Amino acid sequence: MNIANSSSLAGKILWCMGNHEGHGSEAEARFKEYTGQDVDDVVKYGADANGNGGITVIKLAGSTEASSNNYTESYDFLKAALEKAAAEDPDAPIFVMAHAGIKDPAYVTDEWNGNYGEGTETDLKALMAQYPQVIHISGHSHSTVNDCRSIDQSAGFTCIQDGHLTSYFENESGKINASGSHSTYPDDPANGSQALIIEVSEKNIVTIRRYDVQNSRYIYGDEPWVIDIPDLVKSKSFTYTSARAADSKAPVFPDGSAVTATSIGTDSVTFSFSQASAADGLDTIVLGKSNVNMVHAYKIQVTATATGETIDDTAYSRAYWLRWSDFYLSPQASTLSTVISGLSAATEYKIEVWALTSYETESSNSISATFTTAS
Repeated sequence: MNIANSSSLAGKILWCMGNHEGHGSEAEARFKEYTGQDVDDVVKYGADANGNGGITVIKLAGSTEASSNNYTESYDFLKAALEKAAAEDPDAPIFVMAHAGIKDPAYVTDEWNGNYGEGTETDLKALMAQYPQVIHISGHSHSTVNDCRSIDQSAGFTCIQDGHLTSYFENESGKINASGSHSTYPDDPANGSQALIIEVSEKNIVTIRRYDVQNSRYIYGDEPWVIDIPDLVKSKSFTYTSARAADSKAPVFPDGSAVTATSIGTDSVTFSFSQASAADGLDTIVLGKSNVNMVHAYKIQVTATATGETIDDTAYSRAYWLRWSDFYLSPQASTLSTVISGLSAATEYKIEVWALTSYETESSNSISATFTTAS
């Protein structure tokens, strides 16, 4: 707070309580003492001197006597704030800021989320669904905002899962990194810092740009998220849903792509492989031009050539492994490596690699190599 208060942003920052600020009334009192703000609050940005007009931003604390990231006690506060904002201007966006996301809509919120009272009398998710102009923004998961699923409107309003700022990335379960270990932490997770830049026009068109703070560049700068609030209120026709999967085109491994076994043991192999290109950006690695075509991960299958038996990822009961594409790093690496264990000695195996988009659209081709384990 000393740094913030001595900067050019003094008095301009809206502070939202997170899960590491503590629980209960003492933490809330301390938050107010140091920030000068209430834990649950409504702020108008761009209002005139009399408080008229402007864009409503509602923040929720999610820190109560029960547990952090529990927003149910804020139900009445949110209900009144939404009613007031919608009555003042039914065609204006209403931003709701909270540390933890709503379960399921946006990227990784199926694993990292808060208690929004779903299915109870204090169901904040159902409450916000009455207002399609709501744009709910959360953090908590540390997930990479590069993924197109970071915005989702399937709940009847907009949910956005933001990235992290000067901390570390953490994505969904089920994938391996360079070490071959299952981890929600992709490789080099602290190498990044992200933010959202949000503009609201006089016609209530919301434009949201994802920004790579560390490298001073926009993420898919030619493809901002655009939300026409008046049209959305009128038609309830949502753009950012799972229907985008139909537009996700197959990646491709360019000519010359290869898999190479670099270290072979009796029961494991370390190997590298070329990165694929997105369908609409064959001159680039991984990213391409359209976010739905971005290469999110690789499917890796290791098969004993004599028997056809696969080396299964038993942790997830499947006959293949998934490895991050490291799409969040800049610049992109042209090759990746990883380790597969659980092999038998003196046995020939085939490694085959496919590329997958965020919507699991599989590459139009694969690359492979054979090797024999040591005896």
